[in-house]
Amino acid sequence: MPIGDLVDVTSHRLLGQRPDLDLTGWQLMARCARIVHLCTQALTDALKPFGLSQHEYVVLASLRDLGPPYASSPSRLLEVALVTTSGGLTNMLHRLEDEGLIQRAPDPDDRRGVQVTLTDKGLELVQQATTHYIAAANRFVAGVAREQIDGLTQALHLLLMSIEPVMLEDPSR
Repeated sequence: MPIGDLVDVTSHRLLGQRPDLDLTGWQLMARCARIVHLCTQALTDALKPFGLSQHEYVVLASLRDLGPPYASSPSRLLEVALVTTSGGLTNMLHRLEDEGLIQRAPDPDDRRGVQVTLTDKGLELVQQATTHYIAAANRFVAGVAREQIDGLTQALHLLLMSIEPVMLEDPSR
């Protein structure tokens, strides 16, 4: 078996001990995890010059993507912000507000709610950061043919569509 990436090395060692195992699913998941780790580091590095974390970037980009008036409820942002708790989102929103990137105000449609709005400064920053963020992502695929990228993207889409319902049904799986 030729040795290539870290998953190949680990697979080779594991099969030396446990030749009875079918590593097909594990190899795919291990490669996905390794790709996520490497991409996360590169994308985090791309955001450093802008003073943003990945989560903060996602919040700002989500507000930008909504279009004018670039506003949302915190609960809607929690769905896309890649943070697991409302407390984590609240702390992030405090920091973004302190930096002048967002404003929080009472929601005009819900007296008990809050509306988060992207400021002009926040819009300018997220637009600049997006250029670097996308360029960093594109560097990862620069050595792969477009047809292969398209095929991989479709295959990963199908895999995600298979995984998400299982996890939503029973997250302990």
